Amino acid sequence: MDKDFQNLYYQLYLSYLEARKNKRNTNNQLAFEIDLETNLYNLATQIHTKTYTPKPAIAFIVYKPVQREIFAADFADRVVHHLLYRCIYQKHIDPFLIHDSYSCRKGKGTLYGVKRASYFIRSCTQNYAKNGYVLKLDISGYFMNMSHQILYTKVLRFLNLGISYLGLEYGVIKFLLQQTIFTNAATNCRIKGSKANWQGLPKDKSLFNKPQGYGLPIGNLTSLR
Repeated sequence: MDKDFQNLYYQLYLSYLEARKNKRNTNNQLAFEIDLETNLYNLATQIHTKTYTPKPAIAFIVYKPVQREIFAADFADRVVHHLLYRCIYQKHIDPFLIHDSYSCRKGKGTLYGVKRASYFIRSCTQNYAKNGYVLKLDISGYFMNMSHQILYTKVLRFLNLGISYLGLEYGVIKFLLQQTIFTNAATNCRIKGSKANWQGLPKDKSLFNKPQGYGLPIGNLTSLR
């Protein structure tokens, strides 16, 4: 076993520890954990030989806070998502984000966003002495209309051919990004529940109605980050 493979296995193990948080005792996580060493070894081998491909996700509908479509990745693929996050996000992507971006960022989140909003409100109203205005808006179909190629190209701009990422070579990271971004979750999934659950969901809110090369599955760590 060469050093590159040993490091890949170790980084996958650390990523597994992150992936299992809040997923303990789920069937998918328990099945992976029963034969943990073998599953991690097989996953490391697939990545090392560039034969890794994501497994079918589970598609289902949730209704809170609103009706929306979710794709739950196989637990092995969740481990890969956490590996990518650990390798490139914190050090190579997060420093380039604007300060007032709060979702899924360490040290930030909903409470931090509320405090910043309160600060801005007090500032522009002179501590509530004057009227102020808040503009609430959303980008229509943001996840569902994302171009895979554009996303992939933009992420690569944050990476450097000449450095390693937690000991993983650029080529390995690039391969995993390709497999994660360009996989069409809607054509590689199993539906949980009934197809009737999709009734009432606008067509532009479902990956099943998007052309090849567009749309990110809601539910993946790599979609949120």
